[in-house]
Amino acid sequence: MIAVWLTLAGCHASAPTFAERLVPNASFVDAPFDVAWTAASDVLKSRRFILDEADPGTGILKTFPLTSPHFFEFWVDQPPSARDRAEASLSHIRRWVTVEISRPVGEHGCRVVVTVRKERRSTPERQVTNSAAVVFFLSRSLPTTISGESVATGDTWIDLGRDPGTENQIRQAIVKEIARKNR
Repeated sequence: MIAVWLTLAGCHASAPTFAERLVPNASFVDAPFDVAWTAASDVLKSRRFILDEADPGTGILKTFPLTSPHFFEFWVDQPPSARDRAEASLSHIRRWVTVEISRPVGEHGCRVVVTVRKERRSTPERQVTNSAAVVFFLSRSLPTTISGESVATGDTWIDLGRDPGTENQIRQAIVKEIARKNR
């Protein structure tokens, strides 16, 4: 038991700084702004995200939503937890990323804040109540159960909130890339 405890005690990460506890999805790096900007952009592109907005003046990078991979897509960066991987395989999940790079006042270096939003696609039920309804099952329109007239599909995206696991994964990759580029 002591050996297991000592092993686990030695495998912990360093304690977060006071500033990181205030903003848990933030890291402070000792690097110029342009190095941090390039590293963040490269990490997002390497993870298949397409940049929607990139404004160096404000220090904000935003991506278009990206559909999360299924469990069998092993060549794609997966969500960090098994629950997220299962959820992405059973439902249509998408994520988008916002990276904010700023220079804290009076400090050297940059603060990198990563925010990941997650959504699930919601589609109305497609009822097959007779043989004629099979035609509508795979189409864009849905039959009503009473009149047989087509109705709008009504696909919507349900906001599932922030995704801290993916935020942490992307933030660590950005910090690692900054360190590599800042040598």
